[in-house]
Amino acid sequence: MDDIKVNVPTKSIERVLASIANPVSQLIIINEGYDCNHSQGIDVQNVISYAEGVLAATSGSIHMAKKAMHSSYDKIIQQEMPTACDMLEISGHEMVQAAQRVKSNPERKEPRQAMIKAAKDIVEGTVKVLGGPKKDSQLL
Repeated sequence: MDDIKVNVPTKSIERVLASIANPVSQLIIINEGYDCNHSQGIDVQNVISYAEGVLAATSGSIHMAKKAMHSSYDKIIQQEMPTACDMLEISGHEMVQAAQRVKSNPERKEPRQAMIKAAKDIVEGTVKVLGGPKKDSQLL
């Protein structure tokens, strides 16, 4: 898996990312356990609840971003933010779907890879949504 490097520009964004970080890290640990043939003791029973926790956090981020977008006078934010929010919401649902497939068959690599890809997309999407579509446009 590629390293995810994020420069967090504000404390508000950092708090939102922190609410996503714990369940995402648990999903990564589950995936790594299977990739390293250490599946003994890995708790896949919680994989769906972790994914749902990420989805709930992203839903909160989307709500905050849309609220801020509607009060913004920045035309770029108003034009680009709906698409960014939609992409983040899709990634959240993709993560839950992948987690359901992982729980059904944790040994299969493809669902675990889909889950990790969705996790990465969620972290990157959250930064984009909360940080604004361009460097000078920031919602929080």
